[in-house]
Amino acid sequence: MDQISNLESNEKPCLVNARQGFSVLYRNRYLYSKYDPAKSILEIIRNLTLLPGTLILCNSPCLCYGLQELLSALPENCFILGVEFDAHLHNLALEHFPKSDSRCALLPYEYSAGSRFMEYLTDITSTDGILNNEIRFPKRGNLRRVVKIDFSAGTGFSKPYYDNFFILTQNVITQFWKNRLTLVRFGRLYSRNIFKNLGQLKRAIPFTVIQKSVEKPVIVFGAGESIEPAIAQLKDQQDEYFIIAVDAAFCALKAAGIKCDAVIGVESQLAIEKAYIGARLNDNQENNIKPPLFICDLTSRPALARNASEICFFFSEYDKNPFISRIQKLNGTIPVIPPLGSVGLSAVCI
Repeated sequence: MDQISNLESNEKPCLVNARQGFSVLYRNRYLYSKYDPAKSILEIIRNLTLLPGTLILCNSPCLCYGLQELLSALPENCFILGVEFDAHLHNLALEHFPKSDSRCALLPYEYSAGSRFMEYLTDITSTDGILNNEIRFPKRGNLRRVVKIDFSAGTGFSKPYYDNFFILTQNVITQFWKNRLTLVRFGRLYSRNIFKNLGQLKRAIPFTVIQKSVEKPVIVFGAGESIEPAIAQLKDQQDEYFIIAVDAAFCALKAAGIKCDAVIGVESQLAIEKAYIGARLNDNQENNIKPPLFICDLTSRPALARNASEICFFFSEYDKNPFISRIQKLNGTIPVIPPLGSVGLSAVCI
């Protein structure tokens, strides 16, 4: 998404007279009907059923026909976001997009065309809902679904981008609500685990001590199907790497004779203790083998941290509230990472 096709073209969109208004001619294509430019989009809007809490992606708004009608029919906590992946058409939409209505905004071109695309996706569920100091979405938790509407034929120039933008936006909002449901179910357990793990803080190695201390290439082992062929490739070269295992991969690596330098623990429930049966996180004097460093989330199962010889804590910011903020300020040596949803992603982050 670093380059959009029209950037290589000097042709600019131009207005052409139609029987009932204006159409747009661009790159040898009419973006509206030559007879009644607004008819098609007005018909779509009339037949549209919108629910409260809907983010409406207004794709390629161009002359913004139908936008005022859509605003008039907008339910509570809805927001209209104009999206344009073509630089020339974006400039055209900028001239016609309503600037005084807080319920709609045109996505800045730098967000849609470059690396800041993902920044937008995370900001739509941010606490204050503010993007780029310009766009104010409904506050976090008000947006529940996404609808896309093609406002002109300009979407045909960058269709894969519009499709991808819609899917990713859907995924972000869906993931937000999945996280909220997880928090409802496990919030108390996370809090209990935090207080129990804080009791181990005095003997924990500060993360600042181990940060940037590894000079070898790092390999993170998950517990998926690829672990067996990866073990086979690594077996004779393991001393050349710093090996990190997620909790469920630890036993498999140990059984294959692979020495782990660190193990990442995130899971908060009792069931995760089964993943460590047959493996040891504490000193094994019989074989004179130094156990791996156990790097665990403050919300993870406290029994594992208690039984580990060397521990180091990090914290997944699973919610934004005063309690979480106080925990973060308690000890400046505990790094805070976003709630990534899986131990594998957390391990890669660490």
